[in-house]
Amino acid sequence: MLKENWTRQKAIQDELNDLESELKHWNQMTFGHITRKKKKILKRIAGIQRSNQQKNNPYLDRLETELQEELNEILGQEEIFWFQKARTNWLRDGDRNTAFYHTKTKIRRRRNRVTMLKDEDNNWVEGKQELGNLVNRFFQHLFTEEEEERIWHVTTHNWTKIRQEEWRDMVREVTNEEIRKSMYSIGALKAPGEDGYPAAFFHK
Repeated sequence: MLKENWTRQKAIQDELNDLESELKHWNQMTFGHITRKKKKILKRIAGIQRSNQQKNNPYLDRLETELQEELNEILGQEEIFWFQKARTNWLRDGDRNTAFYHTKTKIRRRRNRVTMLKDEDNNWVEGKQELGNLVNRFFQHLFTEEEEERIWHVTTHNWTKIRQEEWRDMVREVTNEEIRKSMYSIGALKAPGEDGYPAAFFHK
């Protein structure tokens, strides 16, 4: 899917923007409604097992095996889905930890949610609109210049000069190896950048 939608004829940011709508469609078609799919397959497996209790039917045995394989794939997708949302590291026991990741996601969301803040008069403020206004005022005040005119003071202090080799190191072009090291130092599925793509996308 990626090869079909990656032309290599545009700047990387334009390619990523174009890819976004294709990824959303692909996600919906491939991974959409994972929970619903899982419930449907579990019902079918339960029905086959009930029907097959009295007499062993080779056709039903084969169908159950196929459904078990499909279920295993869906469980893997579900685990990855919650793992990505939890933004945590894999557990080492090898079991499916969907419930763990689900709980971890809820805890992270609860921890990151701001419900109340104190204003300039030390009063508690709550409510989405009121909190937004309070934060907006705070940063407007923080980044507003209080002193419009500044006086330049001449000093006799001599600043340390940058050596020629240090200057060359500062202005040289960034190497591909430096870019690679920086990219691979980012956790694969930690918080994505503004474009929404996690580091794992670029790792691959």
